[in-house]
Amino acid sequence: AAWPPDLIAERIALRAGRPNRAKRLARFAWAPTLTAFLLVGGLWLVQPLETPRPEQAVEITRIKGLTPGLHLYRKSGNEAERLQAGGEARSGDVLQVAYVAGGARYGVIVSVDGRGMVTQHLPVQGDEAVELVADGETLLPFAYQLDDAPDYERFYFIASDTPFALSTILKQAESSGTAERLSLPEGFSQTTLHVRKVAP
Repeated sequence: AAWPPDLIAERIALRAGRPNRAKRLARFAWAPTLTAFLLVGGLWLVQPLETPRPEQAVEITRIKGLTPGLHLYRKSGNEAERLQAGGEARSGDVLQVAYVAGGARYGVIVSVDGRGMVTQHLPVQGDEAVELVADGETLLPFAYQLDDAPDYERFYFIASDTPFALSTILKQAESSGTAERLSLPEGFSQTTLHVRKVAP
Protein backbone atom coordinates (compact mmCIF):
# COMPACT_ATOMS: atom_id res chain seq x y z
CA ALA A 1 0.00 0.00 0.00
CA ALA A 2 2.90 2.34 0.74
CA TRP A 3 4.47 1.75 -2.68
CA PRO A 4 1.77 1.56 -5.39
CA PRO A 5 3.01 0.52 -8.87
CA ASP A 6 2.36 3.90 -10.49
CA LEU A 7 4.44 5.71 -7.87
CA ILE A 8 7.29 3.24 -8.14
CA ALA A 9 7.24 3.43 -11.94
CA GLU A 10 7.38 7.23 -11.83
CA ARG A 11 10.33 7.24 -9.45
CA ILE A 12 12.19 4.60 -11.44
CA ALA A 13 11.75 6.68 -14.57
CA LEU A 14 13.10 9.78 -12.81
CA ARG A 15 16.18 7.95 -11.55
CA ALA A 16 16.92 5.82 -14.60
CA GLY A 17 19.31 8.37 -16.08
CA ARG A 18 20.88 9.44 -12.76
CA PRO A 19 21.86 6.33 -10.77
CA ASN A 20 22.47 6.95 -7.09
CA ARG A 21 23.35 3.72 -5.31
CA ALA A 22 23.13 5.03 -1.75
CA LYS A 23 19.70 6.56 -2.23
CA ARG A 24 18.37 3.50 -4.03
CA LEU A 25 19.55 1.33 -1.17
CA ALA A 26 17.80 3.56 1.32
CA ARG A 27 14.57 3.57 -0.64
CA PHE A 28 14.29 -0.16 -1.19
CA ALA A 29 16.26 -1.63 1.69
CA TRP A 30 14.24 0.12 4.37
CA ALA A 31 11.06 1.24 2.66
CA PRO A 32 9.00 -1.72 3.98
CA THR A 33 7.54 -1.47 7.45
CA LEU A 34 9.69 -3.32 9.96
CA THR A 35 7.37 -6.08 11.10
CA ALA A 36 9.34 -8.52 13.24
CA PHE A 37 12.29 -8.54 15.61
CA LEU A 38 14.26 -11.66 16.51
CA LEU A 39 17.26 -11.66 18.81
CA VAL A 40 20.14 -13.42 17.03
CA GLY A 41 23.47 -13.46 18.83
CA GLY A 42 24.42 -9.91 19.70
CA LEU A 43 22.12 -8.25 17.16
CA TRP A 44 18.42 -7.78 16.64
CA LEU A 45 17.38 -9.33 13.34
CA VAL A 46 14.93 -7.05 11.54
CA GLN A 47 12.81 -8.79 8.94
CA PRO A 48 11.13 -6.54 6.36
CA LEU A 49 8.01 -7.45 4.43
CA GLU A 50 8.61 -9.32 1.20
CA THR A 51 8.54 -6.65 -1.50
CA PRO A 52 9.95 -6.41 -5.03
CA ARG A 53 13.10 -4.38 -5.51
CA PRO A 54 12.48 -2.38 -8.69
CA GLU A 55 16.01 -0.99 -8.89
CA GLN A 56 17.26 -4.41 -9.97
CA ALA A 57 15.19 -4.09 -13.13
CA VAL A 58 16.55 -0.62 -13.84
CA GLU A 59 20.25 -1.28 -13.64
CA ILE A 60 22.24 -4.50 -13.78
CA THR A 61 25.93 -4.01 -13.08
CA ARG A 62 28.43 -6.74 -13.87
CA ILE A 63 31.66 -6.35 -11.97
CA LYS A 64 34.63 -8.32 -13.24
CA GLY A 65 38.19 -8.61 -12.02
CA LEU A 66 37.42 -7.39 -8.48
CA THR A 67 38.20 -8.96 -5.15
CA PRO A 68 35.31 -9.76 -2.79
CA GLY A 69 34.02 -6.70 -0.93
CA LEU A 70 31.95 -6.04 2.18
CA HIS A 71 29.77 -2.94 2.68
CA LEU A 72 27.76 -1.61 5.62
CA TYR A 73 24.94 0.93 5.42
CA ARG A 74 23.22 2.61 8.35
CA LYS A 75 19.63 3.76 8.19
CA SER A 76 19.46 7.52 8.65
CA GLY A 77 15.87 8.70 8.27
CA ASN A 78 14.91 7.73 4.73
CA GLU A 79 18.50 7.64 3.54
CA ALA A 80 21.32 5.10 3.76
CA GLU A 81 24.68 6.21 5.08
CA ARG A 82 27.61 4.02 4.12
CA LEU A 83 29.88 3.24 7.07
CA GLN A 84 33.62 3.18 6.53
CA ALA A 85 36.04 0.98 8.46
CA GLY A 86 36.41 2.36 11.97
CA GLY A 87 33.25 4.45 11.71
CA GLU A 88 31.07 5.06 14.73
CA ALA A 89 27.87 3.17 15.53
CA ARG A 90 25.50 3.16 18.49
CA SER A 91 23.14 0.78 20.19
CA GLY A 92 19.86 0.84 18.26
CA ASP A 93 21.43 1.67 14.88
CA VAL A 94 19.94 -0.35 12.02
CA LEU A 95 22.61 -1.70 9.68
CA GLN A 96 22.23 -3.21 6.22
CA VAL A 97 25.01 -5.60 5.15
CA ALA A 98 25.97 -6.01 1.49
CA TYR A 99 28.68 -7.86 -0.41
CA VAL A 100 30.35 -7.89 -3.80
CA ALA A 101 31.31 -11.43 -4.84
CA GLY A 102 34.28 -10.23 -6.88
CA GLY A 103 34.50 -13.50 -8.78
CA ALA A 104 34.24 -15.81 -5.75
CA ARG A 105 31.52 -18.46 -5.94
CA TYR A 106 30.79 -19.31 -2.29
CA GLY A 107 30.83 -17.26 0.88
CA VAL A 108 29.71 -16.57 4.44
CA ILE A 109 29.38 -13.39 6.49
CA VAL A 110 29.66 -13.38 10.28
CA SER A 111 30.23 -10.69 12.88
CA VAL A 112 31.74 -10.56 16.36
CA ASP A 113 30.83 -7.95 18.96
CA GLY A 114 32.67 -6.56 21.96
CA ARG A 115 31.35 -9.37 24.17
CA GLY A 116 32.73 -12.02 21.83
CA MET A 117 29.26 -12.99 20.59
CA VAL A 118 29.30 -14.34 17.02
CA THR A 119 26.33 -13.65 14.73
CA GLN A 120 25.78 -15.52 11.48
CA HIS A 121 24.53 -13.21 8.71
CA LEU A 122 25.03 -15.24 5.52
CA PRO A 123 23.49 -17.72 5.69
CA VAL A 124 21.21 -16.76 8.59
CA GLN A 125 20.74 -20.49 9.22
CA GLY A 126 22.56 -23.55 7.96
CA ASP A 127 26.09 -24.87 8.21
CA GLU A 128 27.38 -24.48 4.65
CA ALA A 129 28.64 -21.52 2.65
CA VAL A 130 26.08 -20.18 0.18
CA GLU A 131 26.48 -19.64 -3.53
CA LEU A 132 27.11 -15.94 -4.05
CA VAL A 133 25.28 -13.65 -6.46
CA ALA A 134 27.86 -12.85 -9.12
CA ASP A 135 26.58 -9.50 -10.38
CA GLY A 136 27.24 -6.22 -8.62
CA GLU A 137 26.46 -5.43 -4.99
CA THR A 138 24.05 -7.76 -3.19
CA LEU A 139 22.10 -6.70 -0.11
CA LEU A 140 21.39 -9.34 2.50
CA PRO A 141 17.64 -9.93 2.95
CA PHE A 142 17.68 -8.69 6.56
CA ALA A 143 18.79 -5.51 8.30
CA TYR A 144 20.24 -5.70 11.81
CA GLN A 145 19.70 -3.53 14.85
CA LEU A 146 22.75 -3.24 17.08
CA ASP A 147 22.38 -4.13 20.74
CA ASP A 148 24.34 -2.60 23.63
CA ALA A 149 27.49 -4.74 23.29
CA PRO A 150 30.47 -2.42 23.93
CA ASP A 151 33.54 -1.34 21.96
CA TYR A 152 33.02 -2.68 18.44
CA GLU A 153 31.17 -4.82 15.92
CA ARG A 154 33.49 -6.57 13.45
CA PHE A 155 32.19 -8.17 10.23
CA TYR A 156 34.00 -10.87 8.26
CA PHE A 157 33.20 -11.85 4.67
CA ILE A 158 34.89 -15.17 3.87
CA ALA A 159 34.79 -16.39 0.26
CA SER A 160 36.12 -19.29 -1.80
CA ASP A 161 35.80 -20.81 -5.24
CA THR A 162 34.66 -24.13 -3.76
CA PRO A 163 31.96 -25.04 -1.21
CA PHE A 164 33.03 -25.12 2.44
CA ALA A 165 31.59 -25.77 5.89
CA LEU A 166 30.71 -22.88 8.17
CA SER A 167 32.03 -24.62 11.29
CA THR A 168 35.66 -23.66 10.65
CA ILE A 169 34.74 -20.01 10.19
CA LEU A 170 32.60 -19.91 13.32
CA LYS A 171 35.32 -21.54 15.42
CA GLN A 172 37.88 -18.99 14.24
CA ALA A 173 35.47 -16.10 14.81
CA GLU A 174 34.70 -17.27 18.36
CA SER A 175 38.40 -17.24 19.23
CA SER A 176 39.28 -14.11 17.24
CA GLY A 177 39.30 -11.70 20.19
CA THR A 178 40.35 -8.33 18.80
CA ALA A 179 42.06 -9.80 15.72
CA GLU A 180 41.41 -7.91 12.50
CA ARG A 181 41.66 -11.10 10.44
CA LEU A 182 40.83 -14.74 11.00
CA SER A 183 43.46 -17.44 10.73
CA LEU A 184 42.27 -19.45 7.74
CA PRO A 185 43.90 -22.04 5.46
CA GLU A 186 44.84 -21.34 1.86
CA GLY A 187 42.02 -21.10 -0.64
CA PHE A 188 39.99 -18.51 1.28
CA SER A 189 39.77 -14.77 0.79
CA GLN A 190 38.54 -12.59 3.61
CA THR A 191 37.34 -9.02 3.89
CA THR A 192 36.84 -7.42 7.29
CA LEU A 193 35.06 -4.25 8.31
CA HIS A 194 34.53 -3.00 11.85
CA VAL A 195 32.63 -0.16 13.44
CA ARG A 196 33.38 1.41 16.82
CA LYS A 197 30.55 1.30 19.34
CA VAL A 198 30.07 4.61 21.13
CA ALA A 199 27.66 5.67 23.84
CA PRO A 200 24.23 6.87 22.61
